[in-house]
Amino acid sequence: MKPGSKLLWVFISLLIGIIACDNETKVCDQSLTTSLQMRFYKPDSSALGNPSGNVRDTTLRNVTLFALTRDKDSVYKSVPASRVYLSLNLLTDVSRFYLRIDSFSVPDTINFYYKRSQHFVSPGCGFATFFVLDSVTSTHNSIDSLKLILREVNADNDTNINLYF
Repeated sequence: MKPGSKLLWVFISLLIGIIACDNETKVCDQSLTTSLQMRFYKPDSSALGNPSGNVRDTTLRNVTLFALTRDKDSVYKSVPASRVYLSLNLLTDVSRFYLRIDSFSVPDTINFYYKRSQHFVSPGCGFATFFVLDSVTSTHNSIDSLKLILREVNADNDTNINLYF
């Protein structure tokens, strides 16, 4: 075998290997982040005194929200919001958040208790962490009540919690 033909066979073998592994090593185009979504609701002003308890989704003008269980990373700071997206702690089964709906209100604390699980997405993407909410508690300074809508927190970004003020 000629020295040049040996090099050609090595090159062909490497090319075949690269082509065969192409599907396994593509850049991940799927989102691996999972966010819990909370929507804000207030009583409908036209329904005050109405026993039906009509509510409407609302935009709060000055929301400040940050995690208490990690380095107080700021999620929202003095921004208008009708919904917020929260990243739950990947290392523990509880996340705590500070929520202040305006500069005049007394802040609330919201606690999320959950179970974590790893889900394999693909060789190129790796794993994503999904959550199943066990319970949610809060103080009631500004928050009237909350309703757990969807327990599963995954990459779908559906509404998980409704907060009523």
